[in-house]
Amino acid sequence: MRAAVTGEVTGRSRRSPVEISASWRTQLERVITRLYVLPEAPKPRVLTFLGGDTGAGSRSICAHSSELLASRVSMPVCLVETNPSVKSMLHTWGLPSTKTLADLLLDPASEIKGAVVQTPCRNLSLLGGGLTPSEAGFLCYSDRLPHVVKELRARFEYVLIDAPPLGSSNDSITLAELSDASVLVLPASGLSRSSAREWTSRLEEAGVRLYGVILHDATPEVPS
Repeated sequence: MRAAVTGEVTGRSRRSPVEISASWRTQLERVITRLYVLPEAPKPRVLTFLGGDTGAGSRSICAHSSELLASRVSMPVCLVETNPSVKSMLHTWGLPSTKTLADLLLDPASEIKGAVVQTPCRNLSLLGGGLTPSEAGFLCYSDRLPHVVKELRARFEYVLIDAPPLGSSNDSITLAELSDASVLVLPASGLSRSSAREWTSRLEEAGVRLYGVILHDATPEVPS
């Protein structure tokens, strides 16, 4: 699966407060259809979105994809934030403060049900990250992370994870290893084919199962 995504945000989705243009929605709907809706779709239970730089592009695409998936299925979906470089969707959606992934990892007594919150989107819940940029590398050394992912699998039919930027730490690889599959999000402009192949090869060498690459020319910024 390879999708070239282009466009700029010009409108607001009628189904959620996540802003996305018609061109972005059409492209991402194709991705979600191929991954989850078609009879032969692989339907990964846990899917991680991997990106470079600050990860702003992968964050936006992961958020939009989560909303689209939740609108297409009747089973519960959860968006998990692990990228400390971008503002939490808790602020975007105006959701109340709650326990975060960081709390779940630090406190064994914390429970998933007390950390995930229902978003304005049908069937979509959110688990905020609660991590800071200075905590890069925290996830890959956490003994609790596999347990939390296992609990998410038990509570939700589908889990979509926005990973920290590739290269910032081994956190993104750790999350990909705990997932059923991953999608690589790269900027189309300024990216050579050799660079794209290099990222793909690195991930495959690490044992990451890649379902495809999404190329974006413009980041569909989620409103702050």
